[in-house]
Formats: sequence, structure tokens, C-alpha cells
Amino acid sequence: MPEPHHISPILQDLAEMTGHRTHSRLEESVIGTLLRLPQVHSVGMVDLLQDNGADSLFYKYRQVGVSELSAFIAPPMQRLEDKQPLQDVAHLRQAISAGRSYCLMRWRDASGQFGHGIWLIVWRQQKAIQCIELRQYESFNAQRIELICAVFQVYQNYQNLLDYSERDALTGLLNRKTFDDLRFQLRDGAAAHNAAGSMGNRCQCDDRQCKHAHSDKPLAQWLAMIDIDSFKQINDQFGHLYGDEVLILVSNILRKNFRHTDRLFRYGGEEFIVLLKEAELCGVKAILEQLRQSVAAFSFPQVGKVTVSIGFARADGVVLANLLEQADRALYFVKKNGKNQVAYYEDLLASGKVHLPVQNSEVDLF
Repeated sequence: MPEPHHISPILQDLAEMTGHRTHSRLEESVIGTLLRLPQVHSVGMVDLLQDNGADSLFYKYRQVGVSELSAFIAPPMQRLEDKQPLQDVAHLRQAISAGRSYCLMRWRDASGQFGHGIWLIVWRQQKAIQCIELRQYESFNAQRIELICAVFQVYQNYQNLLDYSERDALTGLLNRKTFDDLRFQLRDGAAAHNAAGSMGNRCQCDDRQCKHAHSDKPLAQWLAMIDIDSFKQINDQFGHLYGDEVLILVSNILRKNFRHTDRLFRYGGEEFIVLLKEAELCGVKAILEQLRQSVAAFSFPQVGKVTVSIGFARADGVVLANLLEQADRALYFVKKNGKNQVAYYEDLLASGKVHLPVQNSEVDLF
């Protein structure tokens, strides 16, 4: 057991941890708490990724907060932010497959000295989404593991409470309140995520207009509005239970088609919003068209075929209200012109199919 003089700081840290209201601050808090335990060499956060519905899992080290940067050392020959296949880490892969909450491992520092470590696995809806990696040189005894797991359990429990308040109960996507609470610039930190997924690469298409428009610019941020076509008819004809199942299945298709860096929201009723980070126009068009086709090709139980209409806009310093209006106008155009299509606001504007709205005087949110 830890010595008595270590107990009070741990309790203080746990009390502070439960006072945070965002996942990022909660992550910083648990990292700081674990770093202050005696004998700890370093603590890091590892994201577990499954991009675009791939069968294989990947892992990626991520810096959390300032206090952790100097203490955490990534494995040799690997940079922070590099994405690696999880199959390369047998112990962690086996622990996840077995549904365990932690597993032990060995590591080696730059001088060749070996140490001991523990991976604390974060689960959400029976899916491993992250793990916290703690390293020290001394071996772990039962009391040490019990203490570390107790701190981790407080973090996990409180994270679940935050998830409950931020997520839609039916679909598990982020909810309308979470979207309305967003007060960050989509363009911030663009360079840090360019390697996150396939859409984060520079444009490889043959569209010269796309290349000319974006060759010298940072990768853009986007907002897409997605609406299930004729959803009221589905509810009226088959009942709300089947309507709810359609919402759940469409949400699952959304998850499979987008990257871990993209944010998915159930905005209300049968309407969804996706915030896409760092992508070229051609990449956004391709992934949204792929989503449309995936929904149209899916056979929904009892209901049969379902389609979606999609409108999207580019967030170039546009205030939230105007960005929503642009995507909504593109969506409205699709709904009035055959449904089951994807429309880009700037394309509609250039062709005269929509006209510039009155500018909103809000402060710049994006």
C-alpha cells in the first residue's frame, strides 16, 4: 500500500478529477494523478482506432496536457501521433479480445534498460476506445495494481457519466446539446491531424479546379447535414419501433464511413450532423457519396430500402449559425429536387441554384 503521506494528494486529485466537465480536462486530470504516484516513470494516452469500418484495429499515442509531454516517451522508432496496427502489440490485442480492463507489459528505454508497464483499457459500449499506458522501472505487486486500477476506475466511471450527458440515448452519437455547446474553431490545430485518415491526404483526384482551389491552402473543415428521406412515412407505416431501428442502423453506417477524428451528431429526429476535419473538397464529396450509397444499398429489416439526402458546406471562418444555414440550404435543395443526393453549398451558389443569405453578425465560432 502507498505510504500515508501519499494518500492525501491522491484523494485531492480524485476530488479534482470529478469536478471537470469535458473529456479533455478529465484526461489531463487522470494523467496528472497517475504521474504523481510514487515510482511512476511516464504516463501516456493511446487511442484505439478503427477507421472507415476496417476490420483491423490501430493504436496511436497522443499527448494529453502540458505536464505529460516531458515525461512520456514513445516507443523507439515511433513518433507520437503515428498510427500503428494493433496486431503488433500482442499482449494488448489479447487483453482487448478477452474483454479485460488491464494488462501488464515490458518496455525498454533509450539506454536499453528494461522496465514494467500496465495498459488500462477504456471501454465504451463494449468497445475498446483508448488505453492509458503507465510505465515504471520497478515490477508491479498486487497492492500497486489495486491502487492504479482504483484511480483508473474513478476516471472510467466519471467518463461514463460525461458520455451519458453528451450522447444521444438511442443512437450513441453525440447529441444536440453537445453540438450547441461547441465553441471552438474548426480550423484550429489542422496541421496536427493531417495524418489521421485517408481524407487527410492531399488531393489525388484529376479535378483541376479542386487542385487549384486547395493546393496552397490548409486542409479545410466541413459541416454536413444528413436527413433520412420520408422518415415520417416509415414511422406511420411500420411504427416507431422500426423507425428507431432505422435511426440506429443509419447511425452505425455513419460510424463505419467516417474517421475517428470526425464528430457525429444526432441533431434531432431523423437529422444528423457530421463535422469533418482536414479534408479536400474532392475527398468530402467522395466520402459523403459513399455514405449515401451505403445507406441506399442497405436492406433495413421490414422497412426495406431507405435513402438519405445530404447537404454540406465549408467552414472557412464562418460563424456557426451561417455554416448551419449554408448546409441546411444545400440539404433543402436536395429534398426539393429528388432526394437521395449530395449537394455542396458553394456549387449551388456558383450555379445560381441558391443565393447568398443575409450575413449573421454573431461572433466567429468556427
